[in-house]
Amino acid sequence: GNAARSNYKGLVQKKLQRAKGRVRNPGSGQVVVAFTITASGGISGLRLTRSSGNPKVDAAALKIVNSAAPFPAIPAEIGRKSLAMSVPVQFK
Repeated sequence: GNAARSNYKGLVQKKLQRAKGRVRNPGSGQVVVAFTITASGGISGLRLTRSSGNPKVDAAALKIVNSAAPFPAIPAEIGRKSLAMSVPVQFK
């Protein structure tokens, strides 16, 4: 249940951090991206829920999620076919 969900979200965060390292720094700003992870680890509904006000920073944040996907399949013990994520992305 909850432990599996926490572990899974940790895996997702690690994958996003690795992807962030491959994206050129677009400037400074903070963005919040939201997306749904499907059962097989794909993503759908990727969008900004908070813009940084800088189009380059916003685009880089979306690029990070797209390049990190696909994520690992959602573990059966979570008991869900999809998982909504909301993730802050900070550029310095």
